[in-house]
Amino acid sequence: MRRTIIAVIAILAAGHFAALEAHAQVLRPAPAPGEDWGTVKLDLGMLAPLSTFTDDQFGESSFNSAGAFGASALFWPWQGRLGVGAKLIRSHTEGHNAEHEFAPIAVNDPVQWLFTGEVAVRHLMERAGMDLFPYVAVGLGLKQYNWKRSVHDEDRFFLWSVGGGVELRPAALGPFGVTLDLRSYHSEFIGFGIDDGTWEPGTEARPGIGFYGGVVGGQSNHDLLFTAGLSVPF
Repeated sequence: MRRTIIAVIAILAAGHFAALEAHAQVLRPAPAPGEDWGTVKLDLGMLAPLSTFTDDQFGESSFNSAGAFGASALFWPWQGRLGVGAKLIRSHTEGHNAEHEFAPIAVNDPVQWLFTGEVAVRHLMERAGMDLFPYVAVGLGLKQYNWKRSVHDEDRFFLWSVGGGVELRPAALGPFGVTLDLRSYHSEFIGFGIDDGTWEPGTEARPGIGFYGGVVGGQSNHDLLFTAGLSVPF
């Protein structure tokens, strides 16, 4: 019986020390800025479309602001200050037209995807109890609209972005950090995804039947994106 009790105590003690070691590994501090190789991040925030699209048939239409989420990664191979990465964001925006509820943008409510490859520069700062670094980034990529009711399922446009933020690594969070980020996205908007945005009045036999959409080709498009994210440096 004594040997059994001793064996049980030994097993429990070994398990306890293993748990403490695993706990210590999980809560190990994040690498200091400049000693890390990169960061992966989950993003949650708000996409704010700022552009208004005007056509002869329906007047002014726009997209409302909506929640956004996604993921990003940055790698710092050049002395920890110059990095490259990628960012993917998804948002489901509602269309709006004050005069025509059946205007193309008003009824299409697209899911918007924004993908960019990026180059970033950061400034390394170390403080007692918390490391941090502000950064700026520029990117090139694609914007895709997945339309709700369009004749076309989706449309893609080239985009470029510029922005920046700050990553905070409090010692109390162990291996994790918090990132605040603001981006400005610029692209072209050609049509509503319906007949390339061109209103076709119909044929001689059916003069009153046409495709709705309006002439909206080649208008510039501007979006702002604000996100807060949980980051994992490595």
